[in-house]
Parts: sequence; C-alpha cells; structure tokens
Amino acid sequence: MPNQGNPAGMEFIRAQELAVPPKEALRRLKRALKQQGFDQTAEIHAAAPTGSEGRRSGTYTLVTASNSQLSPRALEIAPEAALLLTTTFLVHPSAEGSRVGVLDPEVLSLVP
Repeated sequence: MPNQGNPAGMEFIRAQELAVPPKEALRRLKRALKQQGFDQTAEIHAAAPTGSEGRRSGTYTLVTASNSQLSPRALEIAPEAALLLTTTFLVHPSAEGSRVGVLDPEVLSLVP
C-alpha cells in the first residue's frame, strides 16, 4: 500500500487493512503479540489529525512491545541493539474499518 504521507515516496511501513473497528483490531494485535512472546510496554492514544472539513476521524493508538526472551541475546551480540528491541505498532480507523501498521524491518537494514 503506497505511503501517501511520505514526500520521497518511500514506503517504510507494513500495514494491513482490517474490516473490523479499531478497538477489535487493537484487541487482535495484543493477542497476536502475546502469542508470539512479546510483552506490551506502552499504549498511547492520540486524537486523529483534523481532516479537511475540520472533523477528527477517530483515535490513533500506538502500542509498543518487546520480546523479553530475545532481548538478552540481542544485547550479547551488539549492545547498540537495545535501540531496536522495542517495536511500535499503529492502529487507526480506515475506510475499511481499521489499519494496523509497523515500521518495515527491511527499511532499517538500508540505514547506513
């Protein structure tokens, strides 16, 4: 899915549209993270940006998570890896119901 907010045109997120309300998408995300061994470290709710008609279009929720079992191993390999141990997910309303996005890890591999 194209990243329309990025002037360079570079896609830097992986996102999935879901035909469910954002609250349900958030519940599913948390369940999936837990099943994969991730611990939720924070949850932030923010009002959506104001649209062209001056209306807000719901709430944006940021969820951060880390895998406590992988963290010690990563730090043994490279202490600087601590900067990459937390992953942030974004859940927000969309035309189809909701959208869940995360930074594309392949983009990180391109950073010198």
